[in-house]
Amino acid sequence: MVMLFSLFLLFAGCGNNSQQVWLDDLEPIPVTSASSTSDPTLYTGEPLAFADYFERTREVQLSDELVFGERATPFVGPTGQILVLDGEQAGLFDADGRFLIQLDPQPCHPGMEWQPELARFLPSGGFLVQGYSSVGMWFDDTGQCSLHFPSRGPWMHSVMLADSSFLSARFAGSEWFLRRISQGGEQVDTLFSGKSTLMSSRIPAGGITVGSNGDVFIALGHSPFVYRFRNGRFEKLGYLPDYYSAVDRDFTPEEIQNPAAFFSRVNQVVNEHSLTGWLYALTEQLVVVRFSNAQPSGGSALHIMDLDGNPITRGPLYLGDLNPSYISNGAMYVKEYNESRLDDAPLNPKIVEYRFIGR
Repeated sequence: MVMLFSLFLLFAGCGNNSQQVWLDDLEPIPVTSASSTSDPTLYTGEPLAFADYFERTREVQLSDELVFGERATPFVGPTGQILVLDGEQAGLFDADGRFLIQLDPQPCHPGMEWQPELARFLPSGGFLVQGYSSVGMWFDDTGQCSLHFPSRGPWMHSVMLADSSFLSARFAGSEWFLRRISQGGEQVDTLFSGKSTLMSSRIPAGGITVGSNGDVFIALGHSPFVYRFRNGRFEKLGYLPDYYSAVDRDFTPEEIQNPAAFFSRVNQVVNEHSLTGWLYALTEQLVVVRFSNAQPSGGSALHIMDLDGNPITRGPLYLGDLNPSYISNGAMYVKEYNESRLDDAPLNPKIVEYRFIGR
């Protein structure tokens, strides 16, 4: 799944002319009420400047006691602490980039194969690290292992809640499930289930997040819309941008069963169509969506809305060369490397903070 998502990022190149199409059979989430925010007259389509909405506010150079190199994936916690993973090791740094500790899962799960790929911070403290192995591992703020999570956790579509449980939107085959899972994984409550598309379970893009009011927001890789789950009902928020070249059909069972045909179709989707890369809570009151192939020459654009779907950005907010690694606490975090050192030795990146300032 992660490798496929890397392909998605790699091949997200030139977009085609916009296609104002949307097929009902590519919309697996049943919408129970019309969205007032999908009215295209609410959007100007005028390109927006990133600097009008985000300000470069901070740089943190990670120390080199534990080296990650170009594979470093940073996650920034609620107090500014920085957790870095690379699929083989995990290290915790303080808010100023000083190395604190290398994470070790052995006290909680002796003999565990450690492949850390994804992390989730809790507002109340601590974090969960997940990977390819069969368990996730809980750590406290000091980096000490406290509990193992006894099932393979979800990737893109999961979000931590304040009580240490998390929500998972799991797409599998022809079905998908919105579930709430307890901290130890022993209790699983299904909040919603329904028919899924083959594309939803094969393109690991989009995401899930939760607003300060408890609303759940879900984005799918092949849809420009955000789906809000409130009081047991789904509503569709957002709009179909002029530049968005929508996917025109689902994968076929024959493509799924034939590896060559499948990857050919994946390449066609990510090269010739727009996709929704991720969804995050930018602040307690705002969510942000990232689109690929967002202009004729390719590239990415952001759309920011409030919890009711009202647009904050009324046109595409182009990212240019920026490639955010993580979003939290009202800021985007981007990796930067000192290229003069790249040929000399492995190194750790500098983490640059771009804080949302509105307009």
